[in-house]
Amino acid sequence: MLYSDSFSGCGIGNQKRYLTLEEYYSEEGKDSLRQKLQTLLIELFSETSTEHLNFLSVQTGPGDITYNSSCSYAYTESTLLHLAEYLDMSIPNPGEVIDYITKHPGICDAVLYACLLACEEFIKNSEVSLELYYDDESQDKYLTLYIRQENYADDIIEKMDRICEEFEGELAGQSGWLLLTTDYKPPQNKV
Repeated sequence: MLYSDSFSGCGIGNQKRYLTLEEYYSEEGKDSLRQKLQTLLIELFSETSTEHLNFLSVQTGPGDITYNSSCSYAYTESTLLHLAEYLDMSIPNPGEVIDYITKHPGICDAVLYACLLACEEFIKNSEVSLELYYDDESQDKYLTLYIRQENYADDIIEKMDRICEEFEGELAGQSGWLLLTTDYKPPQNKV
């Protein structure tokens, strides 16, 4: 099995969305990240936010999100803030995160998907925090999804690597970037 079937986090049903090896190599496993993301968002919000589902249905066609529309910022803001609230994920400065995604719209799906997977894996015993990282030396900035724990598990890096495999391919050729990592600090918000 590529990942565990048992679900360990954040109240999204009773099983993870990770695929078995058989599913991964089947036609079902060849769905695009966008299709997987749309399915997860509909599952998440179907019972909690009719307003958000209506917004998604306007913004998405059969698996497509219109990034170049004037609603790109609104879509990103609405979806990301709904996810953060529902998944109990931290976004200390949501405005700058949303601005970054809006300036680099090709990473939107990967960011949302990475947040979902990170919360499924870590939220029970960790803080999952989406932040904009500034590198003072290179003057570069990029999104960073931090996993912070009171007592760091021995397999935290392995789990993060498996999640990265799910979304990093979608970042290739994009102008923006998302890093999933830990800074080995304790959670800044109560876990």
